[in-house]
Formats: sequence, structure tokens, C-alpha cells
Amino acid sequence: NLMIIKSSFIYLFFFNSSYCFFCIRSQSQLFLFCDYIIKISCT
Repeated sequence: NLMIIKSSFIYLFFFNSSYCFFCIRSQSQLFLFCDYIIKISCT
């Protein structure tokens, strides 16, 4: 399962409620193009 919460410059990805990925974009206008990707635990 993949859920995407789209904010102005931050994307939040949920993978099976086990890991989260924060996608932070600063200048790119393209979807899913990240400047920084942060992987955290979703538990």
C-alpha cells in the first residue's frame, strides 16, 4: 500500500505502515522529485 500526502514542499510516503519517507523538495516542479529524502519508522 502506498499513500501520498502532498503538501506544498513536503511529500509523506507510507509503506505498509512500517516505514515512512519524507520527500522534501525546494525548487523542483516535478512530482516525486526530491531534494532530500528522510527515512523514518512509522510504528
